[in-house]
Amino acid sequence: MPERSQRAWQRERTREALRAAAVELFERHGYDAVTIGQIAAAAGVTTRTFFRYFPTKDDMLFEASASTDPEVVAAILAAPVALGPVEAVSHAMRQVMGDLPISPDVLGHGLRIALSTPSLRGRFAEVLLASERLLVDTLETRTGRREEAELAAAAIMAVEQRVLARWVLHGDGDLVAMLEEALGALARGFHPLLRG
Repeated sequence: MPERSQRAWQRERTREALRAAAVELFERHGYDAVTIGQIAAAAGVTTRTFFRYFPTKDDMLFEASASTDPEVVAAILAAPVALGPVEAVSHAMRQVMGDLPISPDVLGHGLRIALSTPSLRGRFAEVLLASERLLVDTLETRTGRREEAELAAAAIMAVEQRVLARWVLHGDGDLVAMLEEALGALARGFHPLLRG
């Protein structure tokens, strides 16, 4: 393995170790009670190393979403032209979510913590709003129609939030399959409106 690839692999491994350690501590003691020093120690690194990877504790929970945004945008824009907006998003998610740089277990526990911690709800709402704005802009680029993009994005985000909440609550099931199924139902119901 080339030296640069080795370093990238090591960095990703450290990032994942920090995230996994944090999620375990958050679940055991509660998000607000855990310090950055405790997370670093549990992952076997220094606090200084922690800050090389994450500016704050909450970035550990929300970074995975932001880091995949460019990939999702590219996949939506590259989706077959025949697909409607909802189908294009489903198609893109299928491609991107299969290669998430985070284990499904850690992602699920992180989402559960974000949804159940009052001090994180504001940040979670900001992340969702930013995702919806990006989705509107992406769908407008794809379709050339702002109103259609806004309607589709609002519906998609509502469906995704409902599926995530159900997945987090029950703690099982294939998230990608659940999202695909829900978006498929949405696409069938909205086609006459969105494709007209």
